[in-house]
Amino acid sequence: MAQVQNTPLTADPSLLRDIESEVTQETRPLLQFIVNNAKLIIGVVVGLLAALAVAGAWRWHTQSQQEALQGELGQIMHQRPAPEQLDTLEKLAKDAPARLQATVYAVEAQSALAQQNYAKAAEAYGRVARSLADMPLGVLGSVNEAGSLFAAGKFDEGLKILEPIAAKLPKEASMQVRAMLGEAAAKAGKADLAASAFEQVAVQSEGLMADYYRARAKEVRMLKQAEEPAPAPASPAPKAQ
Repeated sequence: MAQVQNTPLTADPSLLRDIESEVTQETRPLLQFIVNNAKLIIGVVVGLLAALAVAGAWRWHTQSQQEALQGELGQIMHQRPAPEQLDTLEKLAKDAPARLQATVYAVEAQSALAQQNYAKAAEAYGRVARSLADMPLGVLGSVNEAGSLFAAGKFDEGLKILEPIAAKLPKEASMQVRAMLGEAAAKAGKADLAASAFEQVAVQSEGLMADYYRARAKEVRMLKQAEEPAPAPASPAPKAQ
């Protein structure tokens, strides 16, 4: 069988002249550039193909990891919530890639809430918040962390988390958070904070809702006044001698 030799263009001048005769005068500089830099061009193309292959392999690996994790979470979520489920989710989160840990922590928080383990739910939501810091879902994680702390009766801890969030949120997004803040502050005995939060919600609301929160603010202030000790009676003036 005849062997075909792989001869470079520059090694066969007659072949190069035949190609040049077939192209226009305007495209000859481009042809000459390709001929002179053939090795470089081939190297770049091969490098690009290799990079695409690596990227494709990484996407496949990432997708495989995500599908495996989703399968495990799906099985867990179909089980009845139980304390051992929290241990399983804790281990799964530690073994999961960093970019997928927030998903596992969110499932862990939901399982803890279903078991009324509010302290564990707050811990899991806090991890969601830290994993997604400076993102909308991170803010939501912090709000849920505070809510879980309130449910656990840890009002002071929850207020420390919720107050800065309420101050940063735009008005159109902060109404529910401020209402939550007001109720928690009222239960914590912080009447001024509660009344201020209720008044801000009333300003953002209309109709019956605005009336309700104005009434709540007034009620909190009245309760505070009722709980304050009455001033001591004035001492009688000494009798004139």
